[in-house]
Amino acid sequence: MSRQKKRNAKEQQMSLYDLPELRDWQGVETPTASPPIMETRERFETGGLYEIACELITIARDYPRKHIDQEHLESLIHSIESRGLVAPITCTVNQHGELILASGLIRLKAAERTGLPKITVLIVNGDPLELNLIENLFRKDLTAVEEAEAVKELMLQKGYSQEALAATLGKAASTISEILSVADLPAEIRDECRADPRVSREKLLKIARIKGTPETKIKAFRAIKDGKTVRTSTNRRQRMKPTAKFFRSISESVAKMSADSLKESELQPVKDEIRKTMEKLAKLYDSINK
Repeated sequence: MSRQKKRNAKEQQMSLYDLPELRDWQGVETPTASPPIMETRERFETGGLYEIACELITIARDYPRKHIDQEHLESLIHSIESRGLVAPITCTVNQHGELILASGLIRLKAAERTGLPKITVLIVNGDPLELNLIENLFRKDLTAVEEAEAVKELMLQKGYSQEALAATLGKAASTISEILSVADLPAEIRDECRADPRVSREKLLKIARIKGTPETKIKAFRAIKDGKTVRTSTNRRQRMKPTAKFFRSISESVAKMSADSLKESELQPVKDEIRKTMEKLAKLYDSINK
C-alpha cells in the first residue's frame, strides 16, 4: 500500500473520534464502526489531561445524577464565562475508545451552554458508576433518592454483598442497609423525590420503616407531605398502653423509696423529675377521664 493510501486510511479511522453523531448525552449510540482498541490506548493515558470536544463525552444511562440544579448550573456558566473552566471533568475509556463520564456532569453541561468547543478531561481507571458514586457521596452531592438508586445499581452490577459494598464506599454496613431501603420505596415516591434535595434520607426512612403494602407507604408519604403525623412501627412500640398492672408496679416501687437515702446534692434534681412526672401523669389522667 502506498504512503498516501496508508495516510488516508489512518485519517479515516481517526475521524471516528470527531463525529458528534457518535455520542448522545442521554446514552450511547452504537457507531457503525469501532475505533481500533490499541490505537485508543496509545492516544489516552491514565492520568493524562486532554482537550476533548464536549459532544464526544458519553453520559451512561446509569450515571447517578438524574437532576441538575438550575441555579447551580447558571452560577457555573457565569463562572466559566468570567474565568474559564477551573477543574477538569474525569472520564474512563471503554474498550471501543469511547470516553465515558466519571464525574463532572454539571461542568460538562455548563461548558456546552457557554459554547466551549472543547473541555479539559482527566483520564482515570475504574468503573465510571463506582467512581462517580464515591466522589458524590464524599461531597454529599446527590439527592437521597439518586444516592439510593445509584448504590443499589452498583450493588447489582458488581454482585456486591452489603458488607463488600460498605467497604467499597467507606460506609457502615448499617448505613448501606438504610440507603438500600430507600431504593426499595415505591417508584411513585422515588419519582417525586428524586430531584428534590430537600427530602433527606431520614425523612424517607420513616416511610421505608412503615410495615404494609406499597399503597400503605404511598398513603403515609402523602400524609407526611400534608404535615400530618404518621406513626411508624418504631414509635408504635414506644407508645405503651397504660395498663393497671404497669402503674401498680410503679406505685409499689415508689413506696419502697425513701428520701433519707438521698444526698443533699441529689434532692433538687429528684424533686424536679418527680414534678415533671406528676405533670405528665396528670395529663394522662385527664385524657382518660374525657
